[in-house]
Amino acid sequence: MRFAPDLMDQRGAVLFIAVIMLLILSIIGIYAVGSSTIEIKVSAQKRFYDEAFNAADAGLAFALTTVTFGNIDGINPAVQDIDTSDTGLDISSLDVYYLGNTPPPVGSGTGLRGFRAHYHRIDSAGNDAGDNASAAVQAEGYRIGF
Repeated sequence: MRFAPDLMDQRGAVLFIAVIMLLILSIIGIYAVGSSTIEIKVSAQKRFYDEAFNAADAGLAFALTTVTFGNIDGINPAVQDIDTSDTGLDISSLDVYYLGNTPPPVGSGTGLRGFRAHYHRIDSAGNDAGDNASAAVQAEGYRIGF
């Protein structure tokens, strides 16, 4: 029994198909490696930024708990540069600004008693441990008093 002649002519077809499949799988693998490398870099930058933001937020909390807010009559200067070297935090700058006073906001219940609303702004900037990222936080608000 003899085989059909067209079956005998296809000896290299398997090799050709295997090389094409290997080429396609190699391209998919190279794309996957490149994609995962980019994702690793993005997640590292996110972690650096989160550390910097947490440091800036800790600076804001530090200012709220340690600064004596009040009037500008010599007790508080217009701008206070807070020393954060003893805190152990990566706070690059922490400033408290006194922006003046006004009558208390409507609805605060203190308008008829002679109180003043002292307006402040806190600027806090932080870095991550390796100085790869920085973040800034700003808060403004009133302190109602005399």
